[in-house]
Amino acid sequence: MSTTPHVTTRRGLLGLLGAALLGGTGAAVLAGNRGDPLGLPEFSRDPAGGPEPHGDEPSAGRPGDPHVIDPSLDEGPEPGDLTTEMAERVDQAIRAAAEAGLSLTVTSGWRSHDYQQGLFDEAVHRHGSAEVARQWVLPPDESMHVRGLAVDVGPEDAAAWLAEHGWRFGLCQRYANEPWHFEPTTAPGGACPDLEADAGG
Repeated sequence: MSTTPHVTTRRGLLGLLGAALLGGTGAAVLAGNRGDPLGLPEFSRDPAGGPEPHGDEPSAGRPGDPHVIDPSLDEGPEPGDLTTEMAERVDQAIRAAAEAGLSLTVTSGWRSHDYQQGLFDEAVHRHGSAEVARQWVLPPDESMHVRGLAVDVGPEDAAAWLAEHGWRFGLCQRYANEPWHFEPTTAPGGACPDLEADAGG
């Protein structure tokens, strides 16, 4: 059984749904979006019912990106896919979830600059202001999806499992209002930082 994730680039396909395929070939993480990151998620979970934080805020990796604790994760501003290390972490989490009897699926991975801009513009239109829209979706220059350093996952039970166990793989839920959104904010086996209320800061 191959343990190497197969990551497929989809730079120009703005409407492509993201997915992670379980099985002997590992995970294929695609760009795109499914569900609704603009304020009407497919599911929600009371943050108070989530796992306890695993420790203190991790040390900063580089100026301006305090949540990227390992600069080697960051392969550029728009890599065209999840970064290699991020894809490996996600693949490990998918396989561990399967062993726990859960089907963890990536519903959105890497997004192009233009796709993310479209999501942000739609959120501004829906919510009436950029300030409110930022609580759910960031502009492309600030989005970790565009840098290949974020995944949205489902279904709800699998996302809850990852919120509890993601630290083992270096994947942490970042925002209290987005129980489906995970970033590599700790090293594998390290402590996840406290949840931020939302992406708007």
